[in-house]
Amino acid sequence: RSSDLLALSAKHVTEKMHINTVTVTVDHSIRKNSRLEAEKVSKQLQKIGYKTHVVTISIDNDDNKGPEANARIKRYEAIYEISKQYESIKNIEKTPNGKCYIFTAHTMNDQAETVLLRLARGSSVKSLSSIHPQGKIFNLNVVRPFLEITRNETEKCCEDYGIDYVIDETNYLNSSWKTANGNTLLRVAIRHKIIPLLSK
Repeated sequence: RSSDLLALSAKHVTEKMHINTVTVTVDHSIRKNSRLEAEKVSKQLQKIGYKTHVVTISIDNDDNKGPEANARIKRYEAIYEISKQYESIKNIEKTPNGKCYIFTAHTMNDQAETVLLRLARGSSVKSLSSIHPQGKIFNLNVVRPFLEITRNETEKCCEDYGIDYVIDETNYLNSSWKTANGNTLLRVAIRHKIIPLLSK
């Protein structure tokens, strides 16, 4: 939902600025129909006017990091490889320093979840800071323009513009994607149990 709205918004802005933009949809190979869903998303993006990339990754079973952290590392590694392709052909001369900029669709909800997640893990005061609007991840220039709007607002915008988005079932409590010991992923538990309690 948030990613679909981000794609529509970015296309509107970058076309006016004559900046080349492409999309990367990552299939984490977690769910049975994930590849079909990734292809569906890709076709939606092509209708908007994007050149699209669909990348399939496999997630390492590293209990020390956990499934979400492993997925995040693999995801950014895949995006990094694609960004290098575009930087090498010199077709992004209008961007600062001739570098690719990666836009992600993190919202205000992700901000709250991240702070609570770090608190639950006993992070230091410094690491309890929220997600930054812009920064470096794995040597990528990452921009997060939706941090001041909520997930519900992105859903409403998608409905208003008739965007048929894919719902990722791994974000829900009944997901088949669990920790190594079979428990619900901590971020999912925070999203559906802790935050609703705090909102009352």
